[in-house]
Order: sequence, then C-alpha cells, then structure tokens
Amino acid sequence: MAKRGGKTEPSSGGERKRRPGRPPIEGPTARQREILAFIHSASRTDRRPPSIDEIRRHFKFQSTYAVRVHLAALEKKGLLHIAKGSHRGLSLPGDDHARREGRLVPLLGDAPAGMPSEAIGQADEHIALDPALFPQTDMFAIRVLGDSMIGAGIHDRDVALIRPGSEAQDGDLVLVRLNNEVTIKRLRFENGKPALHPENPDYADIPVEEGDDFAIVGVIAGIVRKY
Repeated sequence: MAKRGGKTEPSSGGERKRRPGRPPIEGPTARQREILAFIHSASRTDRRPPSIDEIRRHFKFQSTYAVRVHLAALEKKGLLHIAKGSHRGLSLPGDDHARREGRLVPLLGDAPAGMPSEAIGQADEHIALDPALFPQTDMFAIRVLGDSMIGAGIHDRDVALIRPGSEAQDGDLVLVRLNNEVTIKRLRFENGKPALHPENPDYADIPVEEGDDFAIVGVIAGIVRKY
C-alpha cells in the first residue's frame, strides 16, 4: 500500500475495495400485480388506460394517494410508464416485453360457463403471458364457452388463466370438477356446503350434493380476450 497526502491508497498491483452496491429492486407486490392486470385489461377493453380515480374506485381505496404510491412504485420498478400532466397517461412497457420474451402457457381445452360438461384435453395451443403480470410458472389456460359468467366480465370464447390449486375462498372465481365434468363459476358456501354460482340471472346455482365427486381445480387469475 502506498500513502499519498496522508491517505492510504492501493498499490498498482492491488484491487480497489468495492463499494457496496445498491439493494436490488424488488418485484411487484400482489396488489401491484392486480393494478397492472387491471390497467392491462381496461386498456384492451376500453381502448384506453384507466384514470387514477377509476383505479381508486375499482380497488376501493379511500383516496387517490394510495393509487399514486402504487403507480410510482411500479414506475420505479420499470413496469409502468406514467406520462406527466396526463389524466390517463399510463402505459405498460411489459406489453412489448411479453411479445419478445413471453412465457408460454398451455391452453388445455374448453370449459363451459354454463352447466358442467366434459372439457379439459391435451394442450394443442399455447398463449404468451408477461411474467411480470403473471409470475406463477405452473399456470394454464382454458377457453370459456357460454354466457353464464358475463356478469363477472367473462364472455364466450374468452381465455381464462388458471392458478392451479385445491383451495379457494368464498366468492372466488374458480374452475371446478363436478362428477368428472368441469365448469367455471363463482364459489359460494351455504351453511358450510359449497355451491357454484353463475353471474347471469338466466342460470340457477348448482349445488354440490353429498356424495358428489367435487374438486377445485384452480382459481381464475385473469382473462384474455381477443378482438
């Protein structure tokens, strides 16, 4: 080591001590992923991004401040662009990323949004998802048939993204197997017993009777719609 001006410096053959790096930027939280998914869906459905107040109302935040905090965090993480001075100046850089490096998810078949019927088959098609919005690696997709879930924004020929698992909460949108058939419905519990609730008044609830072969296949994580 050589001394210069009272300070100790590394010799020409030594290595400089590295400064501690910045802490890594964490990925989006669960709530932030939900906000990204809502912006993505609204931008496709309404052909424009949602306003901050629309996001506030959708997620039932008490003020727009909470929305702005989440949006600022998403912008810092590189998952959102915010145009200054614009009422709807939100855009997702992840759209281009998904087209370039999207993770392929198997489309396993058709699931009726009506009465249950046999459905899931072998994957003959895949769809690309942005891993920033849908980080779970074992997801799969099901094409929706029928109109019994239109009240939940799920229409005929939509593609439902399924997060597999055997557990769900009351009110979750689920893909279930009932007596070797599958269907998409909202899960309800009545007196501790599960029932399958459609989101269309033209359809009746489907009770799960004692002795039925019933299983939750997964929870719906998102909807993909083509125009």
